[in-house]
Amino acid sequence: MIYNNTMTLSEKLRMVAYYIFATQICNTGTIQRYFQMRYNTAMTIVEILEKLGIVSDFNLEIKGRKVLVDSIDQLEAKLDFYF
Repeated sequence: MIYNNTMTLSEKLRMVAYYIFATQICNTGTIQRYFQMRYNTAMTIVEILEKLGIVSDFNLEIKGRKVLVDSIDQLEAKLDFYF
């Protein structure tokens, strides 16, 4: 799936979640640059991922968030709960 501005928030969220799981990097700036989305959209997605338990709250030491899911099955279960 290729990112574009006509995607729904849930489609963007799922795409970002898989990216975060694959790279183990959850940083709003990185998401903004990689997906070329606005800060508010990236921050909203990250906040939803935090509420779902996919990422931790902001960690000043790593200047980002820690990925809390250990497997793709666990990630999909949490995303399916949201959708």
